[in-house]
Amino acid sequence: MPSKIFQYLGMLVFLLSILVVAGLFTEPNPDHPSLNETSAEPDLYLSNVRHYAKEDLAERSLYHLNKAIESIRKIETDIDINSQQKVDEAIVHLEMIYDEIATDSLVSSDLNKAFEFVLNALTLAELRVSERYAESNNPDQAKVALKYAQMHLKSASQYSELPNMNLERHIYYEIDSLILSEAMAPVLIAEKIDHFISEMDTLMQQD
Repeated sequence: MPSKIFQYLGMLVFLLSILVVAGLFTEPNPDHPSLNETSAEPDLYLSNVRHYAKEDLAERSLYHLNKAIESIRKIETDIDINSQQKVDEAIVHLEMIYDEIATDSLVSSDLNKAFEFVLNALTLAELRVSERYAESNNPDQAKVALKYAQMHLKSASQYSELPNMNLERHIYYEIDSLILSEAMAPVLIAEKIDHFISEMDTLMQQD
C-alpha cells in the first residue's frame, strides 16, 4: 500500500511539473496549437495511459490514448511536411499500443518505446516550428516553441533507457541554455536550433 501511495505522488509531481512548465510560457498564440497549451496535452494523456495500464484499467487507458491521438492531430495542423511524416509514424505506434491494450496483450517495453518515440517526434516538430520563427525574425515565438520542445523531451525521458536518456537530457540542457540566453541574433538562434534538430534526428534513428 505505501509503495502505491508513493507511485501516485510521483505521478502527481510529474504531471504538475508539466503544467508548471506550460504555465511559464509567455504570450501563447491561441491560433497555433504548437504555441499554446494544446502542445502539453499529449504528455498528460500519455502519462495517464501508462498509469491506468499499470492498474489494469483498460477502458480508461484506451480513453486517454484516444485523447492523446486527438491532441497530436491538432498539433499536426501547425507543423511542416517533414514533421508531419514523423508524427504520422508516431501515431501508428500509438495505434499498435491501442491494439495491445484492447486485446489484453500489452508489453510494458512496447508502451515505453512507443511513448518515447511519440514525444521525441513532437520535440522535433516543435524545434522545426521554433526554427521557422527564428528565421522570420520572431525570437519570442521561437522561444515559446523551444519551451514546448523542452517539455516533450522531459516527458520522453520518463519512458527512455540509456543511452537515449542521456542524449535527451543533453539536448534538454542545450535548449535550456538557448532559452536563457539574452540578446542573441535570430540568425544565431536558428543555427543553434538546426543543431538541435540534427541531434534529434540522430536520436530518433536509434529508436
